[in-house]
Amino acid sequence: MIEVRGLHHLGLTVTDRTASCSWARAAGYGEPVLLSLAGADPAVGNGLPEASLEVAFVSAPGLTLELVQFDPPAGSTVGPGDRAFGAVPVWAAAAADHDPEGRPGVPGNDPLPLRLTSADVDSTSRLLGVLGFATAGPLGASGATVVGHGARVEIAAVDGGRPVPANKPGRVHLGLEVADLGAATVELAAHGYGLVSSPRVHGDLSWVFVAHPEGPGIELIATGA
Repeated sequence: MIEVRGLHHLGLTVTDRTASCSWARAAGYGEPVLLSLAGADPAVGNGLPEASLEVAFVSAPGLTLELVQFDPPAGSTVGPGDRAFGAVPVWAAAAADHDPEGRPGVPGNDPLPLRLTSADVDSTSRLLGVLGFATAGPLGASGATVVGHGARVEIAAVDGGRPVPANKPGRVHLGLEVADLGAATVELAAHGYGLVSSPRVHGDLSWVFVAHPEGPGIELIATGA
């Protein structure tokens, strides 16, 4: 069994990091922690031939958002009918109904409400099950609900479409912290799940994306602590 320590962040691919930080502040998130990533390593880790990333981490009492602006970005924006779309929990009424990319805001509470889309609800539910979530609602063509790690995740079914690259504005990914990244990848392989790349290392943090083109990005993170 994979030892998941908890939800690390909800990742949002954005068009303009500054504008998204302003929206997040109005939504009840704190001051951003900024970093820039360039070179082949972050691009490969995100399944891209090339990219530089401008990243901001903003936190509220119940959730951290990772806001990622890619250069170059992919074309059009992900919408509600696409895979890898989702909603964003908010803690302040001052926030607009939607973030700058059109993702709706939903009231943050406990358990944390997360809404994600998938072209294969069963596949997404099974992957989250391997990562410690339990089914809590209907599993079928229309969608499913899973719970775990302090979150209630509603997975809505969408009609196929093309896989969404990491650099397409509007994309959502879920970041989970694991105790042992190597052991986690071995367990995932035993369940038939591959990786976007080999694990990447940034300081005392290592990370990797699970190959899951059907739905939202799923990232595993381990720290040196």
